[in-house]
Amino acid sequence: MKQFNRNTLIILSLGIILILTIVVSFRIGRYPIYTNELLGILFSKLIPIEPFWTEKIETVLFNVRLPRIALACLVGCCLSAAGAAYQGVFQNPMAAPDIQGPLLVPLLVLLWRSSITAAAL
Repeated sequence: MKQFNRNTLIILSLGIILILTIVVSFRIGRYPIYTNELLGILFSKLIPIEPFWTEKIETVLFNVRLPRIALACLVGCCLSAAGAAYQGVFQNPMAAPDIQGPLLVPLLVLLWRSSITAAAL
């Protein structure tokens, strides 16, 4: 039971850190989107709210910031899944340098082929 509570606490903490990072990332940039504007814009799509933000902020939110933040979260998820799969395939809890050797040969072949193609052009 104590292990379950510890794992639950860790997952909950990581989720809170992710949400805080997402909220902070909306505030960074040329057009900062403050938390009240962010919540107002998002809730305005669900319930009717009188807009207190500019149209420019809403455009930046839906056309620039939200897709980038969602893509960053998805890329992080994919990288962590790939790392877990890589460790699972080699049955090694740590990604040791000797295990990463199988990736070196395809990389060298790819670089060699691309240099031959570039030289032919």
